[in-house]
Amino acid sequence: MPAIDSINPYAEKVTQEIAMLTKDQARHVLNISKDNMIILLEEKLIKCIKTGKSYMIPSFELIRFQHDYLGFDVSTRKLAKEAKEKIKIKERQ
Repeated sequence: MPAIDSINPYAEKVTQEIAMLTKDQARHVLNISKDNMIILLEEKLIKCIKTGKSYMIPSFELIRFQHDYLGFDVSTRKLAKEAKEKIKIKERQ
């Protein structure tokens, strides 16, 4: 049986675009601490999907986070909340 990507050359690209990451995988991609990852998820700077007892983060959500929060300090809960407020105000304009 031929490999999926030889049948459909777009299969690998689609798989990468819809990849789901665990919290741990996502924090390694972003190179942040476990505590900082928890803050970003709890404050909803990074959106996730609850799947049973765990949370999964779409890979495109990390790209959105990097784009939206570029230049902001989100290293503490207080700073993350302030950055989120600034983003909301920017979106309303």
